[in-house]
Amino acid sequence: MSESNITPLEDNSPRLNDYKRYKGRGRYARVSTCEDPDTNRPVSREDENHEPNYDRYETVRNKEQRKQLLGDDCECCRDYYAGVGPLPPRLQQPMWRSPSPNSIPTTKPLCKHRQTDTYATNVGASGSMEQVQEEEITRHKQAISRHRHHWYRPKTPPGYWDIGFPDTQEASDINRRARDMIRQKMHGISRDAG
Repeated sequence: MSESNITPLEDNSPRLNDYKRYKGRGRYARVSTCEDPDTNRPVSREDENHEPNYDRYETVRNKEQRKQLLGDDCECCRDYYAGVGPLPPRLQQPMWRSPSPNSIPTTKPLCKHRQTDTYATNVGASGSMEQVQEEEITRHKQAISRHRHHWYRPKTPPGYWDIGFPDTQEASDINRRARDMIRQKMHGISRDAG
């Protein structure tokens, strides 16, 4: 073969330009000029969070600083808090005298299985008895939780950690729980927005 029979491939050769027109990928791809902002990029909300805009936060090991973080729970702890209920009252000094009859509260004790309209006066302005108990459980969680975060982490979708393919009944149950989770999330967003 002689050197004159070989045609050099240069950028301006017609064969290469024809190939660029049909290819569209790889090294022959046209450079995209999309100027839309990346939607998956985190938005800096340093003014709202009062914290620097880092991807990860350092571990807080100081006991007093950890108490300032939000107390959260995992699946196991959630069952524990629901079973234990509100935090019992702290130890108090003993009463040296018997209480006078005027200082004894006249309200009846709260009891779930005997709740009637007469007991509704014990609940107060905060709403139903379940809401009061939920607030007490939240205070209990904030006081003793070992799971502390700068913000509440999003919940994983139902069935996310299950290995394998679900059958039809399991899939419909997973979808129902996912819809409930989305509904709760939207309710929380609308409640926080005011």
